[in-house]
Amino acid sequence: MFEHSPVSKRIFSYFNERIGQVIAPIGLLKVLSIHSAGSPFPRLSVLHEARSREWKTQTNLLAMKFFSDDMYIYISGEKTIHGMVKDYGRIWNNKCLVVNDGTLLFSSLAKRSRDRWLTAISVLLTEKKYEYSDNVQRFKVLGKISLLVNLATPSFAYYKNELFRATLGNRLFVVHGWLNREANRRCKANYEKTAQMPLPLKEKITEHYNRTIRNLNEYKKEIEFYADEYSALAVRNPIECQDIVTAIISENARINKRNRICDDDIKLVRMLRYYNIDPEVPDEPRVIEFLKQGRSYEDICHLLNKPRSYYSTISYYRKKAKRIGALDEKE
Repeated sequence: MFEHSPVSKRIFSYFNERIGQVIAPIGLLKVLSIHSAGSPFPRLSVLHEARSREWKTQTNLLAMKFFSDDMYIYISGEKTIHGMVKDYGRIWNNKCLVVNDGTLLFSSLAKRSRDRWLTAISVLLTEKKYEYSDNVQRFKVLGKISLLVNLATPSFAYYKNELFRATLGNRLFVVHGWLNREANRRCKANYEKTAQMPLPLKEKITEHYNRTIRNLNEYKKEIEFYADEYSALAVRNPIECQDIVTAIISENARINKRNRICDDDIKLVRMLRYYNIDPEVPDEPRVIEFLKQGRSYEDICHLLNKPRSYYSTISYYRKKAKRIGALDEKE
């Protein structure tokens, strides 16, 4: 794997040895997200959802070590948009906003401040400009940015609707990184054993390779195929997922100093497929897939070994999927 991607290969191998096989793709993905802040749209922004003590913080801290300090803004706790402007100025160009503890950030902000934060970051991700105005003050924030945020599982369930209502969630690759007990123990043992392990790159990354990818059209069918697969697994709009897939393959090319896609990039997208599935609702993608196949509620209950009372759940999933574009009107 990564035959034509020496930088990705070293980073992936580092996270694999430093923590573990399940975490390695997430570690590489976070490095790509930080690097993508300087890239053309679509950039790669990531929300890492996992339970407590499942390597969210450690992967953030390790990912940041690959870069010079001026390539990201690290937010470790409470920080309103006004506070960020005060601390970091009004130009955040080519910086990744790394939110280590989204639970602490969101829970510490009042509802109005939280809504303003979510809206501001969402607007910046797409328009590179956010303007705020009230009776007291007016300011403008400028910058091409990416976002990397961690959220503990209970907080993701609590704030999920707010994230998507502010359209910020629609712009993020939501990665579910749950580990079983034995896998987590192995990760802990690896992490302790490799505490003195040096970074695999000779020097830190100090600038963005932000060339336009020249052969995206050659991979159009593969991009659309995996966008549809991500859409089915995450129960999201396939157009959103197409941006995510495009960002992943483009950024993996760029960090390896390529302005052309190759099969390495597609393999990474393939590897990341099942991180789309929310472990708290594992049946939802299957229900949506069965509905796309034209199956009846009775048939779906039989296939999932559910009672007839599950009809209401199927109906809820169906309405939700239509509302976000994961199902067509006729399905």
